[in-house]
Parts: sequence; structure tokens; C-alpha cells
Amino acid sequence: MSTAATGQAMPECLSMGPSSNDYSAAEGRVLDAVCAGELCDFADGAEITAEEMASWGPERTIRATLLRRLLTAEDGQYAAFGVRLRGAAVDGVLDLQDMSVIHLDLQDCRIATLQARGAAFTGEARFINANFTRDAMFTNATFTRHAMFNHATFIGTAFFTKATFTGKALFTDATFIGAAEFIDTTFTRLVWFSRATFTRDALFTNATFNDDAGFSDAIADSYVFTTAQFHTTRPGPWVARQVTLTGAVFHVRARAAVATLDFDCRQLQAREGALRCPRWCDRSGGCRVPAAAHPVAFQFRACCSQMRRSWGSPRRVRQAHSG
Repeated sequence: MSTAATGQAMPECLSMGPSSNDYSAAEGRVLDAVCAGELCDFADGAEITAEEMASWGPERTIRATLLRRLLTAEDGQYAAFGVRLRGAAVDGVLDLQDMSVIHLDLQDCRIATLQARGAAFTGEARFINANFTRDAMFTNATFTRHAMFNHATFIGTAFFTKATFTGKALFTDATFIGAAEFIDTTFTRLVWFSRATFTRDALFTNATFNDDAGFSDAIADSYVFTTAQFHTTRPGPWVARQVTLTGAVFHVRARAAVATLDFDCRQLQAREGALRCPRWCDRSGGCRVPAAAHPVAFQFRACCSQMRRSWGSPRRVRQAHSG
């Protein structure tokens, strides 16, 4: 039986103070798993759908205050394993601002509001298939190891402004219902947005990409890469109603495909490569060259057949232009 439920002495690393025995059954299960260095899976391996997430009640609810104390502890008994949950609902504001956060794994979890401004994630940060029902604030956060947001859904605004990703940043199949802000963000290693959907603006103003920046089969209402810095040979491809690369700098010879109705690449710079005029594809798949295009040392290759396939999904096009 759970040590939390029976009132037995809790390890010092999990002591929450005078009311440390005042846990729900779900929270007791979490504490037992953390003590044992195991994953706490409320779904017991079963598949979890978005509809099920919305109906979760107390039997899966964990207080954000409890989770915060677990994640910011430095006790050697469980810091190496971290906190690993699957199928839980985090109630309240998960406040990790300016904290050092150990290994965190919140798979298939429903998270109301996350405040991680200035947080340092010292272990892996995994939010695979997580559902952020309000704003997710990662401004000025540092991810020292891999950050995984694959299949995550951001219903509010996703703030990653001035964040630093030292490890891989994976957003494959993620859905951004609100705006996605990666302004002044640094991606030290590869970042992957393959098959992601941005229903509003995807803002990468002044972002730095030091490795691969993959957007294969992703779609957005608007991509903004104003004054962004690219150190990768194959960024993109970018499919959106509007793509802005004003003042962007490509530090190596690069090729990219762009499918858009509105393309702005004024003052775009490239440090290597032959002078070419950028081209883009309109929604019908036809390539166009702007009459006043500024020639830059950068080669755009518009793959019309691939772009038509991306535009051809009515569901994703509707999503990209909704809201």
C-alpha cells in the first residue's frame, strides 16, 4: 500500500511539510512511483485520446504545487530518474520560473498553465502528446538536454522567446492553436517541426539555427523568419499563406522549398553560393518570380509536386487558416 496513503514516514526528498500526508490516491501513486524510480502510468499502457483527456477527474489529478516540489528537488534518491507521468491531469499553475528542473516526462498529460520563464531543464524535458490547455511559458528557459514536444497540442500561446535548446528540439506532429513564439530562440542542435500545424503565426524572428531545421510536411498560416540566422544547408520546406525572410542571414550554401501566397525576402543575405533570384510556388503549384526580387546568394528550389501534396490536404489547410 502507498506510504503516502498509510501515513508512513515519507523520504525526506518527498516531504511536503506539515501536511505531507495529505495526498489524494492519485498523488500517492505518483509519490510511490517517484520513490521507486518508475513511470507512473494512469492508463496502464492503453492508448489515450484527446476526448478522454477532457473527461479526466480526481482519479488522475495531480496538484501543480506537489509536482513543482518534486521537479525542483535536488535529492540524490530520485533526481537521476526524475518525475515520469503518463495520463495525468495537472491541476493549477505549474510554476517552474527560475528553477532548476530535473528530468521531466509528462507523456499524454493534460496541463492547464505552465510557467517556466527562466527555468533550467537539467535533464530531458519530455512533453510527448501533452495537451497544454492554456498558455505555455518557456521564455528564457534553457534545455540542456533533449526537449521533446512530439504530438503535443498548444491551445494557448506557446512562448519560447529567448529560450536556448542545447540538445535536440523535437516538435514533430505538434499542433499550435495559438501563436507560436520562438523569437530570439537559439537551437544549438537540430530542431524538427515535421508535420507540425501552426494555425496562427509561427514567429522565429531573430532565431538562430545552428543545425538542421526541418519543417517537412508542416503547414502554417504565417512563418516569420525576420533577421533569423541559419547555419544549415537544408532549412524548411516552408508551406504557409505567408513566408517572411526579411533580413535573414544564411551562413552556408543552402537550398529550401517555399510554397506560399505572399513571400517577402527583402535584404535577405547569404554568405556562400551563386546569385539567384528566389522563386516560390502559389497554391496551384505554379512557380513565380517576383518582379522586384532582390538577387541574393541563396538558391530556392520550389518542388511543385511536393508542395501541391502539402496544400492538397483540405483538413490541414482549413486548420492553418482557422481562428
